[in-house]
Amino acid sequence: MADIMSSFPDSILCYILSFLPTKDVVATSVLSKRWKLLWLSVTSMDFDHHDRMDFDKDACSRFLVPVYSFLLWRDMDQPLHRLRLRCCSFYNHYRVQTWIKAAMRRSGKLKHLDLNLDLFLAVPSVVFSCKTLVVLKLSHLMLSNISFVHLPLLKILHLNSVILTKCDDLLQHFLSGSPNLEDFLHSSIVVPSLVFSCKTLVVLKLANLLLKNIFFVDLPLLKILHLNSVSFSRDLDLLQQFLSVSPNLENLEVKNFNANAAEKFNRFSRLVRANIDAHLVPLENVKNVQVLVTDRICPKDLVFDLQNLVQLELTHVRLSKQWFEVLEVLQHCPKLQTLAIGIYEVNYYLLSEGHEGAVLPYPQPVPTCISLHLKTCVLNNYKGSGDELLFAKYILQNAKFLHIMKFFINIDTYETFWMNDRIRRDLFSCVKSSDTCELFFFMS
Repeated sequence: MADIMSSFPDSILCYILSFLPTKDVVATSVLSKRWKLLWLSVTSMDFDHHDRMDFDKDACSRFLVPVYSFLLWRDMDQPLHRLRLRCCSFYNHYRVQTWIKAAMRRSGKLKHLDLNLDLFLAVPSVVFSCKTLVVLKLSHLMLSNISFVHLPLLKILHLNSVILTKCDDLLQHFLSGSPNLEDFLHSSIVVPSLVFSCKTLVVLKLANLLLKNIFFVDLPLLKILHLNSVSFSRDLDLLQQFLSVSPNLENLEVKNFNANAAEKFNRFSRLVRANIDAHLVPLENVKNVQVLVTDRICPKDLVFDLQNLVQLELTHVRLSKQWFEVLEVLQHCPKLQTLAIGIYEVNYYLLSEGHEGAVLPYPQPVPTCISLHLKTCVLNNYKGSGDELLFAKYILQNAKFLHIMKFFINIDTYETFWMNDRIRRDLFSCVKSSDTCELFFFMS
């Protein structure tokens, strides 16, 4: 077999190697004389300790020593563009800080820095004045005594579980010192007073945060907004602020949000995907989406049709009481192709012997989307109860173009489900409107 890769120039080989962990890159040095020194010219360094919770001091040292050595051996004429280090370094803070400083100093053209280390390791201040950085991701780290931020090319900033000490205004410095910032993810932290003003920001994701005070929000180009498990030290209309000044939103997620429900505001004409708690965001304002995930929809709120909706997920449905509501909702989704239902039941019953042929007593015509468009149906937390089985049969018997029916079975009832021959027999023997429909079962 011909060795195709040997015909590639060094620049192409180095580009391919840049996507591999550094230990695998170094291992290629044994392939041939040509490969022996090639790894020294790769512009990416990726070190990942196999176990971040390894508290063995010697094991951590054995990991970090070759990391520092690799940096010294690199070809100084070759720029370092990407640096990723993941290690739980409880015992080597000074060494890691020295290594980071050396990498910043020797690279000169670093574009991507990804550090996931230890909550009590302070990031060297030199990181925050790197004029070439485009991507900065910091996880499980301390940001201490940072009074100046100058990252003129930074486009992506992700802060996950970081501790701020003696730098309460740091996030404000990030926003003002990163004039080209487009993607900002911030999670697991207490945020002090902040002005959310960034003319270039396209993506904003906040999760597991306590916000003390937000004075002003101005995000004219924002397209993706995710607010998950955000709470406040006092009553704020933050959700209202975000939604009223983001006219270009295409992707909205608002979950577990401790705030007042948003008042009615101008609907988002460009919104494509929404993942919302129904009591927080009025359904009317997201009615043009193509993909919708929500805990539930009340039919009384649907005085309009969801004309563009092709994918719907209802995450919290009690089929024993709400199957009728689900079908009512589907009457307002004429183009729906994918339906997913998260089943929530405290008690459930199995169909008694002799009632396998029972059907849902739904008095109205079959929703158009089921009979003409539905291709995929997913039932999550399926236990095989009577109502669940009847609903599944209703879909199978009426969806003429159904391709896939998936059942995700709760792990606690998985064995019981498969031991009940009657439930399985009733599903597999059900007359299907679609000749191409397949049933799939998964444990969840």
